[in-house]
Amino acid sequence: MDCVIAGSFRKFYEQIRDDVIPIFERAGIRVLYPPTSIITNPGDDYVIFKSDNRIERDPYKSKILSVRKDDVIKAAIEAKKPIEEIERLIALEQGFLEAGTNADFIYIFNPEGYIGRHTTFEVEYFLSNGKSVFALEELDMANQELDPLRSCFIMGRVRDSGGIYTPEQLVEYLIDQGQLKVPV
Repeated sequence: MDCVIAGSFRKFYEQIRDDVIPIFERAGIRVLYPPTSIITNPGDDYVIFKSDNRIERDPYKSKILSVRKDDVIKAAIEAKKPIEEIERLIALEQGFLEAGTNADFIYIFNPEGYIGRHTTFEVEYFLSNGKSVFALEELDMANQELDPLRSCFIMGRVRDSGGIYTPEQLVEYLIDQGQLKVPV
């Protein structure tokens, strides 16, 4: 069984790497993303890991999230950033979405109910593509960068799709559902 862990890697990566990934791996769940690595770009909007190969992707040749050059140019102008930087961000996002598309489920690591703009986009993408999505905690509506209506819809869909579980509870749930064998 494979999973992808979503959440604010900028805020919570050490907890994900040191606590969540080992729980899943001991249970026989392969974590497709994030890697067990170190962050190489502190302070940037998107996290890049030392072992990250997403950066070398061609942003215009994705089956997951197609983009056109003129849209990238427009985004670069509006963001006042170089085109290459926008292309790099698109490649990073495409790599994450591809990993999630290949996973059996998505786990949102959201201490105190926090998810940011990027995680929200990713969760909406996975939910709209029929993925089972589980979360650590209910969304804290006061702790969001989202409008309350959008937060309510996302949380309702997460509850319907998967549910709210700690990593240990999720492993037990998957065992109880017969989706995961008891680790020996």
